[in-house]
Amino acid sequence: MGNFGARRGLLVSWGGFTKTARQEARRLFFEIRLWDSDAVIDKLQEVYNRLPADVQADVPLQRVWTLLPGEEG
Repeated sequence: MGNFGARRGLLVSWGGFTKTARQEARRLFFEIRLWDSDAVIDKLQEVYNRLPADVQADVPLQRVWTLLPGEEG
C-alpha cells in the first residue's frame, strides 16, 4: 500500500489467510481488510442487483429457491 500511496487495502485469498496475516489485519483494522472466499461470495450476492448489466453477464448468477426439511414432532 505504501508503494502506491494507498491509505486502505483489501487482500483477497480464495485459500484463506495465515494466523500472522489475520493478526496483522487486526492490528491495522482501519487500514486493511481481508476477504476469504466466503466474504467474496457474500459481498457479490449483496451488490449483484446493483452491478452493471455487462458485469452481471460476466458473472451470471441465478436465484434458486429450495425447501429445507422441517422438524418433525
